[in-house]
Amino acid sequence: MNSTIEKLPLQISDETLAQTTRCPHNFQCLTADTKDMCKIESHIQGNVLHIKKCVHVHCPYKKTFGYSYIVETCTCPTRCEIYKHYKI
Repeated sequence: MNSTIEKLPLQISDETLAQTTRCPHNFQCLTADTKDMCKIESHIQGNVLHIKKCVHVHCPYKKTFGYSYIVETCTCPTRCEIYKHYKI
């Protein structure tokens, strides 16, 4: 991973920020090191990401599915745009 990207503030569209109305973390993902972001396994479709590891226990955008195999997804518009544009 490029260490320069990890330390720069990330640029997200105003439209996406306006859609992210339930962020309890004050958009920490835009200024934090990548170690403070949920780790993404893959982009599923639209604005849904498959989470590899979630760093926030309480997040209104995190959804959990499954019984014997648990799958966590993220529907946060801001986190989705970060993943799509920066691949982090």
